[in-house]
Amino acid sequence: MLITVFTPTYNRAKLLPRLHKSLQEQTNKDFEW
Repeated sequence: MLITVFTPTYNRAKLLPRLHKSLQEQTNKDFEW
């Protein structure tokens, strides 16, 4: 099952690298961002 992660953000671009790192560390790799 493919999971889509939608990330709405406003003036929070500095947090996106942290989010990306967290997504990479997930055990379920069947997702798109």
